[in-house]
Amino acid sequence: MNDHTALPPPRITPRPALPIGLRLGLLLAALLTTLALSAALISLDASGLQRALHGLLLALAAGSLWLVRAAILAPLRQLAAALSDVAKGQPLSAAPVAGDDAFGQLGRAVQSLSQLTTRLNALAYGDALTSLPNRVQFERDLADAVATKTPLAVLFADIDHFRTINDGYGHFFGDQVLRNMAQRLKRLTPADSQLYRYSGDLFAVVFRAGPAQAGGAFREQLIQQAEQLRQRVTDPLTVEDRSLSVCLSLGVAVFPDDGQSAEALVSAADAALFQAKQLGRNVVQFARKDSALKARQRLELADDLRVALKTGAVTPHFQPIVDLGSGSIVCAESLARWKHPTRGFVPPDQFIGIAEDSGQIDALTEQLLRAACATAAQWPAQRGQPPPRLAFNLSPRQVREGVVEMVRKVLAETGLPAERLEIEITESAIIERPETAERLLLQLKGLGVSVALDDFGTGYSSLSHLLRFPIDKIKVDRSFVSQLNGQRQAGKIVAATISLATNLEISLVAEGVENIGQMMTLYELGCRQQQGWLFSKALPAADFLAWASSAPLRLDAIVRAQADAANEMQPAA
Repeated sequence: MNDHTALPPPRITPRPALPIGLRLGLLLAALLTTLALSAALISLDASGLQRALHGLLLALAAGSLWLVRAAILAPLRQLAAALSDVAKGQPLSAAPVAGDDAFGQLGRAVQSLSQLTTRLNALAYGDALTSLPNRVQFERDLADAVATKTPLAVLFADIDHFRTINDGYGHFFGDQVLRNMAQRLKRLTPADSQLYRYSGDLFAVVFRAGPAQAGGAFREQLIQQAEQLRQRVTDPLTVEDRSLSVCLSLGVAVFPDDGQSAEALVSAADAALFQAKQLGRNVVQFARKDSALKARQRLELADDLRVALKTGAVTPHFQPIVDLGSGSIVCAESLARWKHPTRGFVPPDQFIGIAEDSGQIDALTEQLLRAACATAAQWPAQRGQPPPRLAFNLSPRQVREGVVEMVRKVLAETGLPAERLEIEITESAIIERPETAERLLLQLKGLGVSVALDDFGTGYSSLSHLLRFPIDKIKVDRSFVSQLNGQRQAGKIVAATISLATNLEISLVAEGVENIGQMMTLYELGCRQQQGWLFSKALPAADFLAWASSAPLRLDAIVRAQADAANEMQPAA
């Protein structure tokens, strides 16, 4: 028996078939060669042989030329044209060259490349969630449109309070809102314009001027279209059997008036959108001539704020809240102050919003809270009264998970007792995220921290808020206090608020007190705790302690001090 294993037969790779044109050409050449040689051999004539050979060469040349044109150049031209279409992003419906030969295989490869390119373009220039063109496609189209030098406009449309939807109902629900909004905007966008999903909940539209539109006529049409868009998207959206009223803030920039490049136009539209949100949202705002400049200044200020946070240039100042009955400082509100190296003091209403928009609000809040708590922990008792409490404002953007843990950590690090910390939160923050706000406030109360409702009366004041949320104090907004001397209605609102707080056993503070008349009116209405420039502006930590040890704080003492100051200002007789 043979133990040797038989070797497998050798593998023979079949030679690919020659193209049919090439095979016909070779056959023709062979036939002409055979005929010519046969005639030459029969005649055995030198001159005849020479002519036969000359004819053979001509036949070979003609056959080769036909062979190259028909069998090689034609499919190559078809392949080149198809590759050109693929490079332009035009899909191929079929292979450019058919057959089983090498050219046919190349044709099928080019078709596969076309299909792959189409899929890659969809990924690169399309938004998977909404099926709209994305930001990359927007930037390409806008650059091409600007290059034509014809009038056009860029509109940015941002969904108001979309973050609240995500936080309240989840990101999957938010994605469905985005899809529905994209479909609605697509239906409302004019046929000669293009809608894009720029980023997140921000959509963009490129409007093109018609042949008969120029200057004022185009702008007038834009005003009408943008306003119609804003109004019509407010119809309730139905998502998962839930009806939502969604609004848009819109910013519009026109080429070439608001920017002569694609980058400048986008910057102007973005600045206009920011202004729309500043005006209260659900607003159409057209770019102004200084919009781009203001946008650049905000970016510069955001960069400067990052440096300021690293160097500790943003510090807490303290404004006292006095009890006119006991003559004591019951609390001091921490207010952020930033001394810029070249701009001087930057108002908080300028840089707080920038901190929120640039993602720096968490770092700013934690840094300020730590510094304020460390300072307050060192305050001594004042005039036989316990050390003042510390009031600290939370941004509406920070009504979310993680804030309570940050407060707990800061209290532990600084040694400030939790019962001496008071967190102020605005009504708007509660309304935007009611479930999250309720959970956060309960957790703060669990730490021992008290809660104050700031700017009471300016937002969505409701008894239900005072009943639902664990509120320890309400602060009457300065807008009511400032009108006490001349507006009877303002006095009635403040009186009703004081009565409400008393009946609910909630502490009350009036802020923005600037003159004796306001102070006296509030005191007579029953508001003893007051805050404002009449008593003191916000002071650095050392100046605050010096003021607290010597300033008159009882009602009668303040009145006498104000009268003495007024007498000193009168000219001598």
